[in-house]
Amino acid sequence: MASRVRTKADYLAGLRDGRRVYVGGELVTDVTTHDAFKNAADSIGDIYSAVSDPKNEDLTTYVEEETGDRCSLTFLRPLDRADIAAKRRFHQVVAETSNGLMGRTPDHVGSSVTGMACQADVFTDGGYPEHVLDYWRYVRDRDLYVAHAVAPPSGTRALGSLGDGNKSREPVKNPNALRVVDSDSEGVTVHGVKVLATSAVLADEIWVGNILPLRPGDEAHSVSFAVPVATEGLKLISRTPFEARARNSYEYPLAANFDETDSVLVFDQVKVPWERVFTFDGIATSIAAFNSTPAHALANLQAHVRLLTKTGTMLGLTRLITEVIGTSGIPGVQEELRRMALYVGMLDGLIQGQETRPERWPGGFVSNNREVLYATMAWSSQSFPQFALRMRELIGGHPFRQPADVSAFADAEATDAYLRTSGQADAGSAKEHYQLMRTAWDMIGSEFASRHLQYEMFYAGPPHVTNGHLGRAFDWNRVDGLAERLTRRIREKTDAQHA
Repeated sequence: MASRVRTKADYLAGLRDGRRVYVGGELVTDVTTHDAFKNAADSIGDIYSAVSDPKNEDLTTYVEEETGDRCSLTFLRPLDRADIAAKRRFHQVVAETSNGLMGRTPDHVGSSVTGMACQADVFTDGGYPEHVLDYWRYVRDRDLYVAHAVAPPSGTRALGSLGDGNKSREPVKNPNALRVVDSDSEGVTVHGVKVLATSAVLADEIWVGNILPLRPGDEAHSVSFAVPVATEGLKLISRTPFEARARNSYEYPLAANFDETDSVLVFDQVKVPWERVFTFDGIATSIAAFNSTPAHALANLQAHVRLLTKTGTMLGLTRLITEVIGTSGIPGVQEELRRMALYVGMLDGLIQGQETRPERWPGGFVSNNREVLYATMAWSSQSFPQFALRMRELIGGHPFRQPADVSAFADAEATDAYLRTSGQADAGSAKEHYQLMRTAWDMIGSEFASRHLQYEMFYAGPPHVTNGHLGRAFDWNRVDGLAERLTRRIREKTDAQHA
């Protein structure tokens, strides 16, 4: 039995491929050594270490029926509730390597590709089912890290929720939006911009598609395909990398290690071979890739398990700090901690609920229940800001009582002053106290923290989009039936009482 699971060394070696990443005007071709990305790459490498660790084999891998090889559970096409539970436990192992602070880890888009491979026939009209299956096999057998970009750039007139029937949209008019500009016997040539590719600078491959609706006239934009990150003609324009600004892990412990960054993709006359094209002139199929397969469900199971790990970390960190600063016994503080625990407990229960009633798909495959999934998505993203605010309130002004930087501990007088203000007994414990407070600030107040707040609120879309998903998945017949039975019962009782 061969193992198809990569090690950390395998992963990091694969990143040294000459990719073109721009940080401002600087071209970066090796993210494993650059100050903006090297620690984040190392943190992703830790995931591969955890997944490939023989001690974790039963939690992180499965034996692929097609080949008899051992593969990452990212690529398991689930057949029953036990498989969904196995994937949940696997996502937890992955999330715990960064305490949930890296959102688009290899098990996210990889799960989406796996979901599409569960219902490849969806690609028959306007697409290529065999290409989807072959690509799933390709990334599965190489344990590749896939990122994605599935939205048009700003100014594209194809925006709005997924639930309005597309009535209010005009065809895409932004000349910079990615489109097919040529095709021949070898493949298609694409040109233009796609957003927003979270973690693409750290990935091996990029899946490019459409999560927003298209309409007649948008055929050139309906293409879906995948390319290696190092593809000729592809440039990644990185946002400000927080890691580059984090002087060290004492002052910015989270930004220094877990900034997965986000990038805009610019394609300049990129040739994509036909075998890597999944939809072509298929407007409906381009969207169906996500909505008519388990792709969206399986990917967001990862997202919710990751959020559970992160919010549990935030709660534990807050509780620790209240103990350190001496407020843990105050009834009001205890009540706020219980309110934070309510969020974590609700999220845990909703995730469990997704696997309790798995949704069945043609071909014998299953996914986590989408009705519960979209309830989880809408509730968690809209409630997270209040959860984070409670952490801010309980920590108060303590992050601002710290020295300006870690150099204070190299000076005897400065160290003595901090010992007196922090109440610590010695320089070692004072330095730990400093790092604890800096960790809290990096979780809720720094630029890294602000990006995380925005991410949790919008990674699945704004409220009207997440609520729209829920509205389509919700069993309205069930509640309509309850209301109908109540009104009928009242009428019957009223008639009987007044007969």
